Amino acid sequence: MKNKDLILYIHGWNSYKDARKAVLLKNEINSNKNFEVDSITLKSHPKEAIQQLSNYIEDHKGQRKVHLIGAR
Repeated sequence: MKNKDLILYIHGWNSYKDARKAVLLKNEINSNKNFEVDSITLKSHPKEAIQQLSNYIEDHKGQRKVHLIGAR
């Protein structure tokens, strides 16, 4: 069985991984056989957050496709 594609939800400034929009998206998508949603709490400093996202994507892209969705 192939791995589900990963949708990484990127929360807005000063938010966290279990924010309302992230939870709504996870509840809606995670029952889908082709996709899984994840979200991580990002560092508050932009350069650190970018590095954190880059590391997360690198860790997962060899196993499956990674898609990004952002909040505004």
